[in-house]
Amino acid sequence: GPIAQVSGDGAYDKRKFYDACTERRMARIAVPPQGNARLWQHGNSSM
Repeated sequence: GPIAQVSGDGAYDKRKFYDACTERRMARIAVPPQGNARLWQHGNSSM
């Protein structure tokens, strides 16, 4: 069935990871930001 949530550690806080999850229509992405994280697009914090 469909995947409801994807979880990972800060190593997965990469644009390619979020793009892949969005492409596959993952409902929830639970990954904490890296220590040096910055918003790369306004409003992407609610993914």
